Amino acid sequence: MYRPKALILMFSLLFTQGCAGIAMTTGSMAADAGLDHTLSGISYKTFSVPMDDMRVAVFNTMQRLDMTIDDQIRTSSGWIIIATAGERTIETEFETLTPRMTRLRVVAHDGDFFSRTRPPPPK
Repeated sequence: MYRPKALILMFSLLFTQGCAGIAMTTGSMAADAGLDHTLSGISYKTFSVPMDDMRVAVFNTMQRLDMTIDDQIRTSSGWIIIATAGERTIETEFETLTPRMTRLRVVAHDGDFFSRTRPPPPK
């Protein structure tokens, strides 16, 4: 004869077997995003804000952080803003995904426009 605790454990394992896959997928996506930024020096973020509002927020942030805006380039899908912070060139690209959703890509170039800033290796 089975004990009630053993039956409850058996049924809970049977009915929750799909949760591990969800947790592992979520964890691997987060780890992949961190690894991608570490290797490429490029950060992506999607905001549920129209592009015009997003540009105003980025301009205000750049001004507050004492960045100098060097150029603004209109593209077919949005804008590219090039700014200077110290010896780095910050390239910020806005891409409209929907009228109320904007993707932001930020690249920090270390002095030379073709080399990207990467975080220091872990100790």
